Amino acid sequence: PPSLSFDCELTDNRPCHHLDTEVYRGDRVRLLMSVTDPDDNEDPSSYGWEAHACATTTGSECGDPFDAQHYDEPAQRGLAVEIPTTLPRDVRSITVDFEARDDRGGRTTQTLTLLLVDAPMLPRNATDASAAAESRTSYRGGR
Repeated sequence: PPSLSFDCELTDNRPCHHLDTEVYRGDRVRLLMSVTDPDDNEDPSSYGWEAHACATTTGSECGDPFDAQHYDEPAQRGLAVEIPTTLPRDVRSITVDFEARDDRGGRTTQTLTLLLVDAPMLPRNATDASAAAESRTSYRGGR
C-alpha cells in the first residue's frame, strides 16, 4: 500500500501536533499530506480526508463527517478544515481521518485527533435578544 504522512498547522500559529492539539470553534487547520508508493508505482494515488465531530476527548463516538475532501492529484497538497462554530455542546474532539489509495487497491489510513476546548458561541441575535429581554424585565419590575 502507499505510505501516508501528514502534518498540520493552525492558522494563528499555535502549535499543531498529531495528538492532543487544542482547537476552538471557528479555527482553521491546514492539513499537509505526503503520499508515496513503496513499490515505485508511477500511477497517481488518490488521497483525502474526512473530519468528524466526536463526543469524547479520545476521538471516539464520532458522527458522520461534517467536512470531507478527496483528491486525485499529486502528493504534497495542503488542505484546510474549518471547525464549525455551530457544533453541539457535547462535542469534545474532532478527528480527521486521512486515507491514501493506489491504483492496485493498496490503502492506508491515519487519524489526527484535535481537542475542542470551548463552548458553543451564541449567535449575535441571541445575545441581542437576551439583552432586550433583560431590559424589558427591568422595566416591568419598575412599575
